Order: sequence, then C-alpha cells, then structure tokens
Amino acid sequence: MIVDGTFDAIEVMPLSDAEIIDAAEIYLGSALEPAAARAIATATGGVGLFAREYVVANVFSGTLAADGDGDVWRFTAPPGVPPTLVELVNARSEDVTVEQRSFLDVLAMVNRCHRRCRLPNLLRWRTWD
Repeated sequence: MIVDGTFDAIEVMPLSDAEIIDAAEIYLGSALEPAAARAIATATGGVGLFAREYVVANVFSGTLAADGDGDVWRFTAPPGVPPTLVELVNARSEDVTVEQRSFLDVLAMVNRCHRRCRLPNLLRWRTWD
C-alpha cells in the first residue's frame, strides 16, 4: 500500500506443492493424476496466479482433461504455457532496467538448476555491480 510516497512491502511466500495441487483439484472438481499434479506444481513454482492460468488454459485447450468418468484429470499431451501468462510476465517486465534484468536472469538460472549448479559459480556471473 502506498501512502505519502512510501509503501509497506508485504512478503507473499510461494504456495507449497500441496496447496497448488489442492487448489487445482478444487477448481477441477476432482483429483489430478499424480504426474499431472507434479507437472502443475513444478511448472508454476508456487505462484497461485500462474497455477490458475496454467490449469485454466490447459483445460480450455483440451490438454488437461478428465477421464471418461470425470474422476481423474490428466494431461493428454504435453502441457503448454498459456498466452495469458506470457502476456502477464511480459507486461510486468516492460519497465525492468538492464541491471534488474541481469539479476532476474541469474535468479531464473538458479531456479532451473538449483540442484545441479553451485550458487557461488553463478554469482561470479553477476553484472549488477
């Protein structure tokens, strides 16, 4: 909230995989196949908005579909990143400076390979001095 030119930052922690999966199953009205549940949790990184857009778009495209009885939802093809999510991320990054972009690139790299890479090696690449 901004008051008199200052603002209070509210830290919002990522949702757990279980919370993302529970929310998706509530939206869908029945259970997700375990592989689909893992894929949704992994792809959205605990961000509720990303999870919502991801699930809605993949249901709309038919990529995420219920079985014949409607009891279990599974991916019928490789899931896609919804255009609405791409547009949202692009809109939020329009005013990012070169230095901020470099920092975000390093964070994205850490997220992609956090188990395979060593953080000190990544930090040597920093360009925001």
